[in-house]
Amino acid sequence: MMKNKWASVIVALVCMAVLIFTGCDKIESVKKAISSDADILDSAYFYDEDTNVYRTVVIVQNNTANPIKNGFVVAKAYDENGERINNVMDSGAEQPLMGSYNWLCKGEKTAVLFTNEGFADDEEFDFMNLQSRYTAIPATLEWGNDSGSRQDPDLLPHGLSVTAVEPYYDSEVWFEGDYGEYMATIHNDSETDYTFDDSYFGFDAGDKLFGFDIVAVYRDSEGKICDMQDLQYTGIYGMPDLPAGSDTELYFFAEHAVEDESLTPEYYISITDITDKAGE
Repeated sequence: MMKNKWASVIVALVCMAVLIFTGCDKIESVKKAISSDADILDSAYFYDEDTNVYRTVVIVQNNTANPIKNGFVVAKAYDENGERINNVMDSGAEQPLMGSYNWLCKGEKTAVLFTNEGFADDEEFDFMNLQSRYTAIPATLEWGNDSGSRQDPDLLPHGLSVTAVEPYYDSEVWFEGDYGEYMATIHNDSETDYTFDDSYFGFDAGDKLFGFDIVAVYRDSEGKICDMQDLQYTGIYGMPDLPAGSDTELYFFAEHAVEDESLTPEYYISITDITDKAGE
């Protein structure tokens, strides 16, 4: 009996040694799988001192064991010396840049974009400016996950992807300032017909009501993020449904135009879940 006991101990010690010396990557993979947060893959931040306009984006991927119903990212601000900048306090609560990502199934990626483009000089939208978030203008932003992410093992992929984005201009539609107009082709790879609901300006998936933007991230030849856009549908040319297994063209508007043709765009579907809004 004693011999068997010592043999078990030795086997256990050997297994621990194998995990420690050869299985660190596997341990890390297990930790990620049981987490409820997506991994942050990349981010970028730009600020224009002359206009007070900023743009920042964070790209995430779900490497957990389950689909993520919703998750949250939050930014810490640092000055040019790497010193932490305090968050602004409002009514006893901190107000850093924080946003959500929704409906992200296993292995899928999405991007969350923040900007005050088009609103930087409007006093009614001061809450969108960096001064309302941090006690000084950041030199850099460091993104991390915030608590509160929720998984849903039964959540199926929404199946939406961007297959084409082309510049589009109509002289009858006029916007002031630096902007972009685009016609994007959206492919619905799911088995669900998404019908547009005028009441909530979103798409009805039966048990879920949602909207989405296209986040466009532009990289240079070395893979560095050099620019970004938030493409939003407006309904100007009507809002068609998104039938299952089909391609549909939608008109999108961006507050910021990217004109550097040397940059390569990559497109992310960024879901906004408005199911709770419909239940109010």
